Amino acid sequence: MRKRFTAAALAALCLCLAACAGGRSVADEGGLAVWYRHRTISSSDGSAVGRLYFKAENERDLLHEALTLLTEDPDSDEFVSAFPSGVRISSYNLEGGVLDVHLTAGYAEMGVADRNIARCCLVLTLCALDEVDSVNIYQESVPLEKGLTAGLMLTDNGGSGEYEEKITLYFPDASSRTLYAEERRLTVAAGKPLAEYAVEELFSGAKSCGSAEDDDCRFMPEGARLLSVKTEEGLCTVDFSEEFYLNRPLSAVSERLLLYSIVDTLTLLPDIDRVQITVEGRVLPSYTYIDISKPLERAEEFIKSGGDYWAGGTLNLYLGTPDGRMTAVTVTAGTLNYEQWLSYVVNYYIGLDRFWGYRRLVPEGTRVLSAEVKDGICRLDLSSEFSNNSRAGMYTASRAIAATLYDAGAAQGLVLSVEGKRLYSGIIIYKDENIIVK
Repeated sequence: MRKRFTAAALAALCLCLAACAGGRSVADEGGLAVWYRHRTISSSDGSAVGRLYFKAENERDLLHEALTLLTEDPDSDEFVSAFPSGVRISSYNLEGGVLDVHLTAGYAEMGVADRNIARCCLVLTLCALDEVDSVNIYQESVPLEKGLTAGLMLTDNGGSGEYEEKITLYFPDASSRTLYAEERRLTVAAGKPLAEYAVEELFSGAKSCGSAEDDDCRFMPEGARLLSVKTEEGLCTVDFSEEFYLNRPLSAVSERLLLYSIVDTLTLLPDIDRVQITVEGRVLPSYTYIDISKPLERAEEFIKSGGDYWAGGTLNLYLGTPDGRMTAVTVTAGTLNYEQWLSYVVNYYIGLDRFWGYRRLVPEGTRVLSAEVKDGICRLDLSSEFSNNSRAGMYTASRAIAATLYDAGAAQGLVLSVEGKRLYSGIIIYKDENIIVK
């Protein structure tokens, strides 16, 4: 039976790079860096692979040149191609920084050590290019490995090697309502998790803002320190010092952007899909208004989009807080005209299936039966599931719907009914600022 390797297993097997990443970039040498196998494993620096630099024949298509050079023996007494003569790159496709490389038959049948060396050379060569963030490897359209980066090719087996890695960080934008992306290229030491580097970079602050020591730029709690980062089976546990909790943001918006700057940054790294935040090793029930007793997942909805959207490109969804009030959770909205907007807002809110650490207010299973606006008032009819809430719960949910519609510019007030029967004798419900946490 053919063996398959996870990214974690691959990193453990890749002994060949303990001392081979010298930290020089392609730009430093003024050419294209391609990794090859040493003709003899006992090379002068103890590694199985190394780099050769080539003058680029076509600066506009370095990717194609790199792929061609990888499978050809260089004019060198020290190095040979890591790929045997029967294995070639048949095709490739680059989209959004992810490069799919399709290899001919024979690659998967290589010995374990030989295949790991070939994989290392392939990934280190390609991920050094600006346009490539990660590599997926296929053999004749069958996926073998996905999400490979330079960081996964290095281990802490006694080496002091360094490599260059491009990461994306998320910071609160100037409006303090959403997150924006900022790319960084880092020189990373083997043996130190890339996730740890990413959190440290968040502490350093956004480059566009200036110094993280400036009051206007600081978004991490004052005095907070990163204690440890550990990733296992897709769960990244990030442990902070006590100051991270003691000096936490009191604003619901600032709290949300702080926590999800960490979560969205880390879940973009290979092998991380959930983040558990702890303080001095303890799992806390909540931060300020967000439940952090369970792992948080990536929230693309909080990341600023480049689109030109109606209603400013964002939508405030009112959800519950631990103290029984509600807060506006700002998410990015779709491209819609005014006529579509009411239907979009109502159905998006009523049909929510995730709550980012806040409380659900509208009972699960509730459906929109009809919605129309006349003279600024939305008349909304919901299915019977809405009545599964307590009377107080229905009232809170009604006010949350009214506040969501008001902030979206879809309606000034709300008249609510369930299966055609009006609630509250048809009284118009307006947004109530007294029960809303900012």
